[in-house]
Amino acid sequence: MQFEKIHNKGQAQLFKNHYLEYLTKTHPLVIWGMYL
Repeated sequence: MQFEKIHNKGQAQLFKNHYLEYLTKTHPLVIWGMYL
């Protein structure tokens, strides 16, 4: 259970970093449009 928690946290962090990296490469207007 402990290992699963750490693994899941690592996966979430990795996904978050990848998502942020993707957002920075996307045009600001596209991001703004997604929030509408």
